[in-house]
Amino acid sequence: MREKLKSVIKILPTRKYSAIHNRILFHLAWRNLITKKLRTLLTLSGVVVGIGSIFFLLSFGLGLQDLVTKQILGNQSVKIVDVTTTNSKIIKLDNDNVQKIQN
Repeated sequence: MREKLKSVIKILPTRKYSAIHNRILFHLAWRNLITKKLRTLLTLSGVVVGIGSIFFLLSFGLGLQDLVTKQILGNQSVKIVDVTTTNSKIIKLDNDNVQKIQN
């Protein structure tokens, strides 16, 4: 195998910088995927679980938001608006104030 790799390296044109040709990189990557099956399976399953959990959480959040929005606006539960002033005074309920209210 090493002899084959050395012969491929000799065929490649020389460059000013030392970089590995893409064909060799793909060959090494493919060989590692085939020979190390457990690592490949664990990596792929981790990616699938991660993407699936992100998809689930986004779907769950959007569905919950839609449900709450429909319940609040659908039932018209927001019917009363309470408006108060910030400078309200507390009035003591004595006889003078009761007579002012009655008149």
